[in-house]
Amino acid sequence: VKKNQKESINYIRWAADKGCIQAITLYSEMLKNGKGVSQNNENAAYYLKKAADKGDVDSMVSYASMMDKGAKGLKKNKDESVKYYKMAADSGNADSMYILGSKYEDGDGVEEDKINAVKYYELGAENDNTDSMFKLATLKKEGVGTALDKKGSAELFKNAADKGHIRSMSSYGKMLLDGDGVDEDAEEADRYYRMAID
Repeated sequence: VKKNQKESINYIRWAADKGCIQAITLYSEMLKNGKGVSQNNENAAYYLKKAADKGDVDSMVSYASMMDKGAKGLKKNKDESVKYYKMAADSGNADSMYILGSKYEDGDGVEEDKINAVKYYELGAENDNTDSMFKLATLKKEGVGTALDKKGSAELFKNAADKGHIRSMSSYGKMLLDGDGVDEDAEEADRYYRMAID
């Protein structure tokens, strides 16, 4: 590492240790990826948690992900992961809403709870997360964790499909082909199937 780069890294770490959010997030990413410093997930997690606890939503998500997967050198901690995904979701992060929905649907780190899964998928869908739209549409179509609602399911599949979600294109195409929750329309079904292929 060149002298100037070493000085820059020292200043970044100094600012991170003083509580500067931008420096904390930058230094944690450097540690996580081994850029300019030795790769160290334990220290990266320490700094990400510090930024997350100061309200930085991206750090909440990164820290939760590291705890969820047990990044190299770290033990998995599902409770900690769920706690920080919830913090991020409560702060408006749509990806975290989807992740929490999946965790509740599958019982991953929390007790399986389809009703809570629906709640988080609804929040994610309201925030334009197409994965949440797809999962919510699937649950509504099957009446799992919510009332059976094929029309609502079709609307969600269409909305996600129109935003580029490939699995929703196929699902909506099938509903159109079968006249399931929507009027049967083979031509429109073919169009959505073709969208999924392209």
